[in-house]
Amino acid sequence: MALTEAVWSLANIGQLLSADLPVKLLWDNAQYFGAVFTPLACLGFALEYNASRTTRLGFPWKILSVASFLVLGFIWSDSLHGLFRSAPRILPGNPVSVLIYEPGAAYEVYTIYAFSLIAFASLLLLVNMINGSRIYRPRVGLLLAGILIPWLPGVIDQTGLLATKLYQYTPITFGVSNLLIAWTLFRYRLLEIIPVARASLIENVSDGVIVLDPAGIIVDCNPSACHILRRPGEKLVGELIFSLLELPEDFITRDDLRPTRKIVLTTSGPGTSEIFEIELRQLGAGETLDAGYLLVMHNITEQKKIENSIRRSMALLEAVIQSSTNGIIVIDSDLSVVLYNRRLGAIVDLPERWEYLSDAEKIRTLAQCYQQPETFYVEIEELVKNPAEQRLTTLVTRQGRILDCFISAYQVGEEKSGWLFSYQDVSEQKLAEDKLRHLAITDSLTRVFNRRHFFTLAQAELDRARRFNRDLSIILFDIDHFKTVNDSFGHLVGDQVLETLASYCKSNLRSFDVIGRYGGEEFIILLPETNLKRAAQIAERLRKQALEVHIQTSRGSPAITISLGVAGIQPGQPATLDQLISTADQALYHAKSEGRDQVFAMYVEEPAKTG
Repeated sequence: MALTEAVWSLANIGQLLSADLPVKLLWDNAQYFGAVFTPLACLGFALEYNASRTTRLGFPWKILSVASFLVLGFIWSDSLHGLFRSAPRILPGNPVSVLIYEPGAAYEVYTIYAFSLIAFASLLLLVNMINGSRIYRPRVGLLLAGILIPWLPGVIDQTGLLATKLYQYTPITFGVSNLLIAWTLFRYRLLEIIPVARASLIENVSDGVIVLDPAGIIVDCNPSACHILRRPGEKLVGELIFSLLELPEDFITRDDLRPTRKIVLTTSGPGTSEIFEIELRQLGAGETLDAGYLLVMHNITEQKKIENSIRRSMALLEAVIQSSTNGIIVIDSDLSVVLYNRRLGAIVDLPERWEYLSDAEKIRTLAQCYQQPETFYVEIEELVKNPAEQRLTTLVTRQGRILDCFISAYQVGEEKSGWLFSYQDVSEQKLAEDKLRHLAITDSLTRVFNRRHFFTLAQAELDRARRFNRDLSIILFDIDHFKTVNDSFGHLVGDQVLETLASYCKSNLRSFDVIGRYGGEEFIILLPETNLKRAAQIAERLRKQALEVHIQTSRGSPAITISLGVAGIQPGQPATLDQLISTADQALYHAKSEGRDQVFAMYVEEPAKTG
């Protein structure tokens, strides 16, 4: 703009300094180069200041440029047709002469062209000043004044307000105009900061930004909006926003006095769909909100995915916790109850009002549900001392339920930690384990210890006897002629004999004596704290008790007798379990060889006979 004004001013000076009419006409043609292109430059300046990329791209610059050159060519060829200047002549003056002429029939073409461009440029700045922030209005007003000052003489001439022709003084006003514009630009750094910053922000922001007129027609948009709507900017400008987005009919209406409106909209694309938060802001000046709208499209697809993922995770967590057969409660480091499931109340027998209690009362009531509340408090104290520790403890409720409590620590980021208590009712499991343990160590027929478990207990007692120099004895016995019983009365009767005899023996032993089935019809008894003499007496009592075993059958009652071998070790004697059992086996052999139904006793490696 400054360049075209400079050409205009220099050509005007050349015309004033020339004396011949042909030379003045030549300079006047050069002067119109500036006069034709200055309005176009003013329009470009206004568009640049408004920083409207879509408007700049869609503006008909080629048509205007061609029109400008046609107007200039028409003026320069005036000597051929005389339609622009009529009766050109020199008006003598002091110190310089002036070229004057009457406007030709085609002069109005230039006037309409020039003033139309200036009016449009002024309108752009005026709208910017009215709609813009109040702090920017003085700056835009100064620019507008700078553009309009040089054209005031022409306006006065065209309206006939003064008899004096002022258009000749237009170049003189360029100095004032350019000084005013330059001062405004450099004082406020307008072209350097505001339009560039705004353009950079709007052009590069990831959100789609669309400017709408009051009717909802697109007048400008940024590249992100073009990408979202999948159309170039030139094709979007002039389109009705409702034809591009499925907005509610009342989304854009003057009756809605809200300055901002928001909706969530899902757009479909090739093989994908995206979710946008649509924000509509009314634009206007002062208290009047009717200049148009600013529509911002913020892509919240990932945000919605994250929200849905969190929602699914929370729902899954809730479902897992509530459907768990374990009672679950989460307590943070402040001993506040974070969450719990319904199973907890059933498994520890919580009162119905428990959920309405304070956190401290909830924990106290939970502790009171156990037979030993202090055990629960001890676990809490240990967790406070060692927050990251995992623990497994067993608690028993007042109703006798056995609970395995698995305690696991958790921590979210830098936030406070806490613990998850998972209670599993293992009452039936414990009973089953006890039953399996009993079956594993017991002979299923006679219900005395089996051979393997007897050896385990016997070895422990032997070690204790040697450590504390105590007496220890073993009785090994079997049923005389038991094969005859099976052959004569059947194996079922034989099993009854074994079962009854084992029961009789258990009833005649002390609680700490140990009896086991050694194999077949043989039984073995461990007698702690018992010397050989006393063991032989016990064996004799068992022999007599066996005579009282009567099993009634259709064939009569089998006669039951037993032979018993007794072996013992003296205090401090270094004997092994195998030696002890081997000695008892030798004693049993002696009892049988002596006619059966008798007791034979002997120390390990020191045989002795009693009774």
